[in-house]
Amino acid sequence: MLANKTMVLELYKHTFGADEFFIQTLCWNSRFRNSVYDLNDEYNGCQRLIDWERGWPYTWQEKDYNELIASEYLFARKFSSENAELINRLTTFLNTQN
Repeated sequence: MLANKTMVLELYKHTFGADEFFIQTLCWNSRFRNSVYDLNDEYNGCQRLIDWERGWPYTWQEKDYNELIASEYLFARKFSSENAELINRLTTFLNTQN
């Protein structure tokens, strides 16, 4: 159960893509801000691998599997349901990690 459901709904009801802002907003406004966000390095700060050079942003493909698993980041953007095999491979890989 979400203790602050009313506040969360009010805060995000007019937000496009609220799911992309929710966790980041909680972290930014918490006592953990300095340990989870790097003001000097946006990619390190958000822990997302985003490729702006091959797309706006680039949609990860099956051929990018090794690049994704070698990344130091916790998250990646952007995936498509059309690349379900890549998503399945990444899920399998992550489930086998200790």
